[in-house]
Amino acid sequence: SITCDKDGGVIYGILATHMKVSGCHYANCTVNDTPASDMYRLTLGNGITASGETVVHGTDTYGVAGTTVTLSYSGQVPEGYHPVVYTVNGTPIEGNSFTMPAEDVSVSASVTPITYNITFDLGGGSVATANPASYNVESAAITLVNPTRTGYTFAGWTGTGLDAATETVTIPTGSIGERSYTATWTLNTYTITYDLGGGSVATANPASYNVESAAITLIS
Repeated sequence: SITCDKDGGVIYGILATHMKVSGCHYANCTVNDTPASDMYRLTLGNGITASGETVVHGTDTYGVAGTTVTLSYSGQVPEGYHPVVYTVNGTPIEGNSFTMPAEDVSVSASVTPITYNITFDLGGGSVATANPASYNVESAAITLVNPTRTGYTFAGWTGTGLDAATETVTIPTGSIGERSYTATWTLNTYTITYDLGGGSVATANPASYNVESAAITLIS
């Protein structure tokens, strides 16, 4: 309820724009037993409501200086984002409450994307350009750079979201969650050919080898 004494004095706080009647000004006003001079405007962003010692007057909301204002957000925070962060007069606050200052306040709400890690096991290989170590739900699509390894052929990635070794892996925009990928390899086999020039060997030399083979000493 709003009460005032009609004494011809000035009007205070929120009533300065709302309690002029037939050219008369009112003074010593209270709103719900709180002096109007202690009340300041709360401008709330879309989806934000305020509770505590607050007063809704017309389309405006007011808070009482020195009291706790608790904020809530009616919007839905999408997957892949941190909880809502409130900003009061341009300064982010911890949690969802603040002490109402002796001034008008503007409150906004924002969300920021969660950063997820991407880990790689190259299995002894290397990449010419490093793959990203992290991403978020807003990141552009990421196609993994495949590694190389001397003596082996890359056989694909295994890991998050993959049912089998896959040579081309793309993390689409809008993806969420920690990710891990492991490179798999196929051992290359190399052929050895000989021209004995009409000669022979008691024991045939190997016809092939790979990078893991033991040292080979040719039999003359």
